[in-house]
Amino acid sequence: MNTKEVHHHQTDSNSSRTLKNKLRSLFKVHSHANHDHGNANLGNKIGMQTTMLSFAILMVTALVQLIIVFMTNSVALLADTIHNFSDAFTSLPLFLAFWLNNRQSSKKYSYGYGRAEDLAGLVIILLIAFSALVLFWESFSRLLNPVPIKHLEILALAGLIGFLGNELVAKYRISVGKRINSESLIADGLHSRIDGLTSLAVLIGAFGVFIGFPILDPLIGIFIGAMILFILRDASIRIWYRLMDAVNPQILAQIENHAKTTEGVSGVHNVRARWLGRSLVADLHLEFEKDISIKVAHEITDQLKSELGKDLECNLDLLIHLDV
Repeated sequence: MNTKEVHHHQTDSNSSRTLKNKLRSLFKVHSHANHDHGNANLGNKIGMQTTMLSFAILMVTALVQLIIVFMTNSVALLADTIHNFSDAFTSLPLFLAFWLNNRQSSKKYSYGYGRAEDLAGLVIILLIAFSALVLFWESFSRLLNPVPIKHLEILALAGLIGFLGNELVAKYRISVGKRINSESLIADGLHSRIDGLTSLAVLIGAFGVFIGFPILDPLIGIFIGAMILFILRDASIRIWYRLMDAVNPQILAQIENHAKTTEGVSGVHNVRARWLGRSLVADLHLEFEKDISIKVAHEITDQLKSELGKDLECNLDLLIHLDV
């Protein structure tokens, strides 16, 4: 946990491992999740590892589906394939964000590169929007100009492959996101989970063709597009909150209440907080009882910083102003 203290607004100063073991370590998520919150560099490295492995899994899934698209002419599968490619490429801006955030702060970027994760979120939103536009275009084109669909059994298999690939990535992203306290990685994992469910919709399209309703195939494509729009709306709201420094009021209340109940503190005011990537940057003013010495005041603030870091369970950068 990074902490700073201000008094009267002045700052005090293994190559032998087998391939099997390596793959197993990539998917391993320890139960002591909170232990990685305070280690930002470790979290960034884990984030880079997760995004690259997710990219590889989703690219293989999408490429297999693309081959089957050419074999079956299914617009529902094409829609799902486009979405899976889009989901795979969302790993790239996240990887770049984790890489940047792993760099040390400088005189020019004195707060570090935590905002890179929020900018990656903007890129992800644009990719999701692009996939939705392509999907609607192809679906309505096939609706107006039907194309015979072939190899229904292979089409159904492709839908199942899409579901399994996305669900694997979803579980991996979400578990690691919780471990390193990355909202963007958790959101991307939920995105993959919805993609997996839409892959199952391809099975419905194949069934429609089998029972004599081929129009169900492009309709399923439109349905998937609508689901993407819902994802886009929720993701846009989350990114807007981050870019506008919005924070859950309960966090502010938790900081203020904890400070007020600290022995020796007579008042708390000007409590503020904002997210900077995966770090919570907060500051507040503390008023102390008149008989409290400067030394004791410092001891009280040190205790408060330690307790808040544990209670909030995040990488906390706390600035405390002492009013004595």
